Amino acid sequence: MKEKTRTIKDGYVWLIISKEEARVMFELGREVCKLYDDGSEGLAQCQDDIDSYDGELGIGVGFIRDLMPTCPMCGAPMALARTGNTFYCNDTSVVNCKLNGQVLSENEMEAFYEHEH
Repeated sequence: MKEKTRTIKDGYVWLIISKEEARVMFELGREVCKLYDDGSEGLAQCQDDIDSYDGELGIGVGFIRDLMPTCPMCGAPMALARTGNTFYCNDTSVVNCKLNGQVLSENEMEAFYEHEH
């Protein structure tokens, strides 16, 4: 089974789409990119760019760091814990966060955030 996403070295995530999906997305005004093996990309300028390209096509999703929730205490990106749908503060700054290393569910994060603010 082919991968549906590609993450490049700087942490940017691409959603891999088929040529058919790319044509539709392009017609709808979305930016469709040609993804190259070296981690770079090129914006499709016209339908012919999509039709003539034999590599992977993608839609930009964003940086992983921007997709993760942030710590309600210090604002650092939360890391996904191994215990399912939970997160922990991964603050690596000089000032340690009170929640550093504590595992929180999404509900606990929301409750903590509302209580603190």
